[in-house]
Amino acid sequence: MERKTDRQAYLIIAFNNFKQLSMLISLLDYPYTDIFVLIDKKSRFSDSDRKYLVSGIDKSNVYFVPRINTYWGDFSLVNAELILFENAYKTNSYSYYHLLSGSDMPLVPETTIFDFFDKNRNKIFINLGEVNENVKNRVRYRQVFIKYRKRSKKNKVIVYSAKVANKLFIILQKILKINLIKKYKVEVGIASQWVSLDQDTVKLILDNKKWITKVFSKSICSDELFIPTLLNRYPKYKEKIWKKDIIPNKSGELFGNLRYINWWSGSPYTWKDGDEMELDKGMKSGNLFSRKFDFSNTPQLRNYIITRNNKLNRKFLKGKL
Repeated sequence: MERKTDRQAYLIIAFNNFKQLSMLISLLDYPYTDIFVLIDKKSRFSDSDRKYLVSGIDKSNVYFVPRINTYWGDFSLVNAELILFENAYKTNSYSYYHLLSGSDMPLVPETTIFDFFDKNRNKIFINLGEVNENVKNRVRYRQVFIKYRKRSKKNKVIVYSAKVANKLFIILQKILKINLIKKYKVEVGIASQWVSLDQDTVKLILDNKKWITKVFSKSICSDELFIPTLLNRYPKYKEKIWKKDIIPNKSGELFGNLRYINWWSGSPYTWKDGDEMELDKGMKSGNLFSRKFDFSNTPQLRNYIITRNNKLNRKFLKGKL
């Protein structure tokens, strides 16, 4: 079978809210795109859910990849990305691999997105951040109890205990003069984990899976670190980054990964009804995607996204999504 190279792939990590995920998948439906979905293993996901997610698809191929448990800040999120990259890479050749979350949405129709990337081939769309000592310490010292340190966890005693244990462990490593940055000889980089990568860069990531695991498996929020740090090892690939400057997190900016993510009002902010003008501003700046969305209580925003993507049809307006 001939492997096409004019196709693009969407890789989606999702946890819940399957109605919204169904909408996202439907908006990405296009003859020259394939969609790969990883549903967190902690979520209840039945065969009827699977059928529902693809019920509005008639152009793209949709693949559900093996599921794993993922946790905030944990290396499991890197593993989820690697599973998606690997499954997509083995399925076909794609000019671009777009990593999204289930709370993302396109700001423009899929035809516009596809055409933009088709005209800008062999580039890396990644939003770089500032590397300070706190960022370096994520790699410099081994971290423990990461999955128990999420701020939203209900049991505050467990969260506090995990944080204290980690601080004590880092103090011990400092006393013992442990420095994993020196050991592995890395130049640490940081960027948003939501990226659009060309075929060669995905191959570079997959060829370095063992190195990625060795360096980042005990670091916190390594999903923001492993790709930019890997690119620092390979100047040829680093030169392919579309925007090499650090873009300030403020309203109206065009971000290097083309994702309009509001860090100036939250961590990150979840869009609400009434934010349509702000999203228009992000779209007019050139951003193609945005997050975070939660349509369970924002019907006005949901209809805005549908209209934006030329998908006003009875299925959506009758409330399926």
